[in-house]
Order: sequence, then C-alpha cells, then structure tokens
Amino acid sequence: MKDGDVLASFLVHVTGTHMKRYFLPVILLLTSGCSFATPQPCWEENEIANVFGTYEVTEAQRFRGGLTAESTAKARIGETLTLTPSHFALWDDEFSSPDYTFECAPGKQAEGEVTPKSERHGNFYGFGMDRQVIKIISVHSSQENTHASHSFEHVEGELWGFFDGWFYPMEKIEASSKDIE
Repeated sequence: MKDGDVLASFLVHVTGTHMKRYFLPVILLLTSGCSFATPQPCWEENEIANVFGTYEVTEAQRFRGGLTAESTAKARIGETLTLTPSHFALWDDEFSSPDYTFECAPGKQAEGEVTPKSERHGNFYGFGMDRQVIKIISVHSSQENTHASHSFEHVEGELWGFFDGWFYPMEKIEASSKDIE
C-alpha cells in the first residue's frame, strides 16, 4: 500500500466516505512539498521616489535568442526612458497615468532548481548573480483595452531591461521632481 493510499484510508475512516473527496485534495496539496514564497520588503519609501526620472540606454548586449536584429538593438543605445508617476515612455510605448508595481524576488536559487520562465530575472542569465534580493519595477498601462507592460530590475541606481533576448542597462541622467513631493 502506498503512502497516498494509507492517507486516503485514514481520511475515509476519520471523516467518512463523503468527506474524502473534499479533504483528500487539500491534504495532498499540503503534503506534496509545495512551498510558497512571499516577497521580501526590500523597497524603502524614499528609494521608490528616487527611482523616478529619465534614464539613458548605455548598452545592448545579447543574452539569448530573439527576433530583434542586432542593428535595431544597438540603435537603442542613447535612447531614453521616462519614468514618472504620471508618465511612462520607452521607445514606441507611452502611457499616461501608468500603474507601477514594486516587487522583490530572491536573488539566490536553490542548487539545481530550475526557475519557471515567468520568474526568471537577470541572475538567471548571468547578470547580477551576487544579489541577495532582486528589486523589480513593473509598469502597466492604465488605459482600457491595452495590456502593454514592461518590467525592469533596479540595480544600484540603474534600471535593467531584458527585452527579446537583449539586455539594456540604463543609467539615470535626470532626476524627476515632477509629481514627487
């Protein structure tokens, strides 16, 4: 008899046959070794205010395959990103009244653990591997009928963007006093 069978037999005995279908999935979920990480509170209030400003793309470095041609990626060097509470602009995307999310992710992964694609950050691709915590800024359009969004990593005053196989570090060239009190 397997462990799951023993558990099911125990549940039938304790709760009756009708309750088995409700408790068994819950018990199996709790005993399956799943873990749920909660984000670390890594953003300080004044740090969030200091993120806003204008940034300049300083480099374009390929880190994996993508559809963006090298000439297109390299042409973005020198272009700017505007990030204020009331405005976001990067290349062809521009949002009024953007929605920002400031999140944290662990910088270190357990040995041998493969991170799901949706949770891969720069450290997965070899950038900033020494970080204990990864600070993430997600920007979403507040406009209806649009799902435009971008994510950046905040690293020592820079923003790092990872788009279509290219890594774009961006240095702050102008602080934003607009909309910040």
